[in-house]
Amino acid sequence: MRGIAAAACMDRSLLSGGDGSPILADALIRHSIATGAAAEALAKASEKSLAPEAFIAGLLHDFGVVVQMRLNTAGMRRYITSGAGISARENRALELDSLSVSHEHCSGLIPGEWRLPEILCEAVRHRHGSRAAVPAAQKLAALVEIGQELSLSCRFGYGAEMTSGGLPGEALSLLRIRDEVIADCLAGLQGRVRELESALTG
Repeated sequence: MRGIAAAACMDRSLLSGGDGSPILADALIRHSIATGAAAEALAKASEKSLAPEAFIAGLLHDFGVVVQMRLNTAGMRRYITSGAGISARENRALELDSLSVSHEHCSGLIPGEWRLPEILCEAVRHRHGSRAAVPAAQKLAALVEIGQELSLSCRFGYGAEMTSGGLPGEALSLLRIRDEVIADCLAGLQGRVRELESALTG
C-alpha cells in the first residue's frame, strides 16, 4: 500500500511540471518503477524480508530529482545538457556545480518527510555507495544500488541518472547475489515494468 501511494504521489508531482520540464516525466517514472521492480526481484532471491522495502526504496530513489527540478529548473537543464559522455566523477562535480546539492541527498529527505521508516531514508540516500549507510540499511541500499544499474542497463533511463557502466562489486558482495539471479532479473524486467506501470500509473 505504501508503494502504491508513493507511486501515485510521484506521478502527480511529475506530471504537473508542465511542458517546459527538462526531464521527461514518463521516462523518470519508468526508471523509478524499473529500479523498484529490480530491487524487489533481487531481494526475493537474496533477502526476502526486505522485498517490500526494496520496491519502495527503488521507487523513491530518484524522487529528489523532482525537488531539484522545482527549485532550480535552469540548473537542471544545464546539468542535463552538459552531462552527456562524461565520467561518473565529472558528472557528480557537474551536478553540484549546477544544482548545489546532490539528487540522492534530496531523495533521502523525502521518506522522512513522509514519515516512512528511517531505513528507507538511509537506503535512498546511500544508493550510490551502500557501504556508507548505517549497518542496518546497507543491504537495502545495495539492493537499490544494483537495481538502478539493472534499470539503466535495460534502457530505462531519463537523462540525469549516473551509471558506472557496470554492476557495483561491493553491493554484489554484500548481498552474495549469484550471476543467474542477475540474469533472471534482467530477463523479466521489461515485462514486470509494463505490468507495474499499467497498475500504478494507468
